[in-house]
Amino acid sequence: TALGFLWAVINPCLIALVITFVFSFVMRAEIKNFPLFILSGILPWFFFSNSFSESASALRQNQDILNKFAMAKEIVPLSVAMSNLLHLMVGLAVIIPFFVFFNPAVALGLLLLPVALLIFFLFTLGVCLWLSILAVYSRDVSVFLNVGTNFLFWITPVFYDTSVIPARYHWVIQCNPLSSFIRIFQALLYEGSFGNPYWWGISFILAVVSLA
Repeated sequence: TALGFLWAVINPCLIALVITFVFSFVMRAEIKNFPLFILSGILPWFFFSNSFSESASALRQNQDILNKFAMAKEIVPLSVAMSNLLHLMVGLAVIIPFFVFFNPAVALGLLLLPVALLIFFLFTLGVCLWLSILAVYSRDVSVFLNVGTNFLFWITPVFYDTSVIPARYHWVIQCNPLSSFIRIFQALLYEGSFGNPYWWGISFILAVVSLA
């Protein structure tokens, strides 16, 4: 607790270092500035995964407060998502100067970063809302999340480029709702571009459907 918000940067950086070691020195991945490539995807990934897992127990852990006070139950998963969004923004504030230093074109991509954060937040909030309700009726949800989160991490292009995936397996990435969001953040933070309009379109649709 003494480190406070620094954990928003320390945890993703440690994971990025481990992945960098494995894929740069063991598996010889040929991606320029590989640690920055990982960080551009793993920071938003941690935002989603932490919100995803914390929301599963949010209503049960706060049931005493919900029973004592007249308040909208949606506030609980909303607070989970907003808390993790704050951690993500702190992490980005610390890491962004490094992205700009190694690729000045990133400064242009930052113009759309608030839009990407908003769309991703709305999508995550929608997931947190229905997941928090589902977990009230079934405690097995928490067990499922432990397996599902690990599975989702490996099929999300956080530490590999989609170009290295054989064409016959592209459908796996495309069926993953997180892929479009992660690719947008990688484009804005790592490539210094606005990204593919297709990713933006899919992400917007997913956010609307999730929140609805």
